[in-house]
Amino acid sequence: FKRFCQDELGLRTGLATLQDGRQRPQIPTAQLAWFTMSMVPLQLQSLLQADQCGRRPAVRVYADSTRDLVTSDSTLQRVLPTFAERPLHALSATVWHTLAARGLTRTTLPSGQRLRVAITDGSGFGRGFASVVLVTGQGEFPLTVEGTTTKGKELRTSRAAWATLRRDLRPGWCDIMLYDGLAFTKEDYRHSKDVNGYDLLVKTDEKGLQLTAAAEEIFQHGTPADIET
Repeated sequence: FKRFCQDELGLRTGLATLQDGRQRPQIPTAQLAWFTMSMVPLQLQSLLQADQCGRRPAVRVYADSTRDLVTSDSTLQRVLPTFAERPLHALSATVWHTLAARGLTRTTLPSGQRLRVAITDGSGFGRGFASVVLVTGQGEFPLTVEGTTTKGKELRTSRAAWATLRRDLRPGWCDIMLYDGLAFTKEDYRHSKDVNGYDLLVKTDEKGLQLTAAAEEIFQHGTPADIET
């Protein structure tokens, strides 16, 4: 896992650019970031458990650290919220370009057509909430998270996440964006196509909504030009 992330995905250089809000850090930001990423293969289920694990000699070796990964100013719960966002976004973009170059970000349809399909969904993280964007192809690869402390703001955080990806990747970085929300306006769909460069596809099985009624009317009685519009 370590070799794959640092060498195959090109994270070794990107991790070195990360910064946080500590004035005189005793443990480099890159080591704390790498240790946080490693919580999944190490099967650590909380930041507290990770801090406790960071005192083990074997973990110090794994993280290329000469000292424990926990000090009074370097607990993960204290440091992670102070990470500078732009270097993190750049790191995510590095992973994206590596995966895209290897053809891992495309989904093959039954027709044989290969498209880049992304998914946006809301999720809860303890007392926080966020919109998460991932691309699905030969695997599912998270790209960005836009958080908030207020429940029910998924539309706002989703728009912000899409703007970040448009800036860091480029317009048209995917072909279709799947979303399960129904609060979008006509302008949201136009903005997705004209500015973000992809089609916004909303999945729902709810009946009686104005949005679904209009769509059904177009597909049943409209012309191909109507459907394209």
